[in-house]
Amino acid sequence: MKFDIIILSGGYSSRMKSDKALLITDGKTIIEMLIEKLQPFANSIHIILGKNFNKVSSIVSTKQVLCHFNENHDLGMFSSIQKGFSEVSGVNPILLQMIDQPFLPTKYYQQLTDSYDQKYQIIQPIHYTEKRKGHPIIFSHQMIDVVRNFNKNSNLREVFSSLSLESFKLVEIDDKRIFQNINTPQEWENYKKNTQN
Repeated sequence: MKFDIIILSGGYSSRMKSDKALLITDGKTIIEMLIEKLQPFANSIHIILGKNFNKVSSIVSTKQVLCHFNENHDLGMFSSIQKGFSEVSGVNPILLQMIDQPFLPTKYYQQLTDSYDQKYQIIQPIHYTEKRKGHPIIFSHQMIDVVRNFNKNSNLREVFSSLSLESFKLVEIDDKRIFQNINTPQEWENYKKNTQN
C-alpha cells in the first residue's frame, strides 16, 4: 500500500527564529531527512509551505515531491492540513506528517502503515504505556471532503470529535518521539543529543 504523504511546514517558526524545515543534522535538512525516510511509503509527497515556499521548494521539488503554497497560512496549521487535502490524489490513504518529528525511526512508519485498514477513517499511534496519542496520523481517502468542509478556523480535535469511536484504529508504539514538537533552539539541541546517544 502506498500513501499520499502531506508534510506540514508552513508555520512561522517564530520561537525557533529560523525555518524548522531547513535545520540541519548529520549534513541534511529536516525536510530532506523526512522525504528520504517517507519515500518508500509514498505514492506522492506534498509539502505545505507558507512564506518559506521559495527557499524550501528550491531544495526539494521533484516529480514525486510537490511543494504547495498555502495562501491561508496566517490562519494556522488546520488551513495547511486543508490545503494538503486539496492537493492529494483522492484515491490513496493519506499520511499526515509534522515537520517537528524528523527523528521517528523508519520501523515505526512501517508499523503504522502496515496497520492500515480501509474500514477505519483514522489510524493513529498511541504510546503503549502512557496511552497518549501522537503523530503521524493516517487518514482514509474518505476523510478528504470531511476535512476540507470544516471551517478554516477549526482544528483536528474538532474533526475527530465529529467521528464515531468506531472510526479510529490505535496502533501501539513504544517510542515517545510520536509526541515530538520542536519549537525552540534548546529543544532542537536536546532532541539531536538524545537521538545521537
